[in-house]
Amino acid sequence: MNCNMCGLGLIPTEEPKGICSKCESNLSPEEIQERKNAQLAHLKNIILSTEMTYPGDYERIEIIASEYVIGLNVFKDLFVSITDSVGGRSATMQKELSKAREYVLNDLKQQAFNISANAVIAIDIKYNELNGKNSQMLFVAATGTAIKT
Repeated sequence: MNCNMCGLGLIPTEEPKGICSKCESNLSPEEIQERKNAQLAHLKNIILSTEMTYPGDYERIEIIASEYVIGLNVFKDLFVSITDSVGGRSATMQKELSKAREYVLNDLKQQAFNISANAVIAIDIKYNELNGKNSQMLFVAATGTAIKT
């Protein structure tokens, strides 16, 4: 990927901004804020879908993935086991899973933005439990195909 202003190649940390650090240092604070606002608007408009296809013509860019691991501490484990044994819903676990799902979907959007895609289709979210010797973790993973329409 090249800088939008001077055309030189970008290093990975510069790619999300689309501008090299030399050109960015020449921008006024207002111009920097304007660029950030435009990026946020673009991110907000990236479409996420579980559908396998997208209407109309599109170019497949690449498969993207995101992962999030939730470490469960002793207090959460105790609370969850009590709630589960009484048959209720665990608000703590639901909140953590919701946070994890939101994270992986937002990360897919960010990755799509970084490679100039404007949609991610065929999204698949998997939830799994990882148990270690003295630890328990929940793992949330999302994959999808980044496309440009």
